[in-house]
This record gives sequence, structure tokens and C-alpha cells, in this order.
Amino acid sequence: MPKFLGHLSVHKNGGWHSQWARLHRWYDRLKNPGLRKPQPSSEETCDFAIAFFQTCYHLRDYLKADGIEETKLAELFKGSVALELCRDICNGTKHCNLNCASVDAHFAIGREYVPKGIPYSQYANNEAWFVIAGEKKYDLLELAQDCLAAWAGFLNCEGLIPRQGAVRQGTASAVPQKEREESGFSR
Repeated sequence: MPKFLGHLSVHKNGGWHSQWARLHRWYDRLKNPGLRKPQPSSEETCDFAIAFFQTCYHLRDYLKADGIEETKLAELFKGSVALELCRDICNGTKHCNLNCASVDAHFAIGREYVPKGIPYSQYANNEAWFVIAGEKKYDLLELAQDCLAAWAGFLNCEGLIPRQGAVRQGTASAVPQKEREESGFSR
């Protein structure tokens, strides 16, 4: 296949902007399972979490392909436990076993029962999801939010998104309309 045809693939259309928007769509699925009818099963919630962390880590590849220096990306990850753990979750769920971990090669993703009426139950099926790594327990949604915040801060510092576009609110696009138009990115 000629090399130029690879740019016609929808997953490459829009560069890092499309991966950033995709990341937010996975986050929405993870954060708002009750909005889906029927509500997702525990297995689907787990799938959303894995897809979120894999997409989140691979934003790095899209930024690198669009010219961001590897050293800047490495510094970002070194400075963020959330992104280091994101890397472990991405590679650990992709390859089954993790040989070289950033935080913990033997991390665990789990869920626990939360009785009805407890405000904490953010997920469907009265369960709360967590990650245990390095002998610490992380709320899965908070970890995902920390990853998004780390990326948004980096993108803002690099001048790639304005401050108001750094954190997605509601169902608005993760990439401001003007920026989508200038980059050729559209939904």
C-alpha cells in the first residue's frame, strides 16, 4: 500500500486533536455509565477503563508524531504519578504481563460493592472502581481525571490548547471549534 494512503485512515485524521477528543469520549463513557441505556455491565465498565488508559497513554505517540519532543513527553510522565500509572495500566492490559513498570508491575484494577443510596456510587451496578498500585489505592475516576488534568496542563503550556479548552465541560468538544477548523479536525 502506498504510504500516502495511510493518512486516509480515520484514526490518523486530525492528528493529536482526534486522539485528545477520543480520550474525552472514553472518559465520558467511564464517568457517565448511567446515561447509557441499558446501563453497562461490570465487564463493559472495565472495558471503558482499559480503553481510556490505553487511549490516554497513546496520546503521547500522536503528539510525538506531530513534532512534540520526546524529552518533553518523558519529563511530563516523570512528573506525574497518574500518567506513570496510566502507562502501567495501558501496557499491562495490552501485554498481560508488565516487565518494566513505572509504578507497579503487579497493579490491580478492581471493584467493590456500594449500597444503594450511598452518594459515592458513581458507577452503574452499585460498584466503585479502584486501582491498587505501589501499596496505594486510587479511585479509578479520580485517577482518570488526574491524567486528563496532567495532559491538559501540558497541552496548555505547549500552547496547543487555550486554558478554557483544557478541561472539558459537559458534552462540548474537547477541542475548541476555532482550533478544530484551523487544524482540519472536525467531528
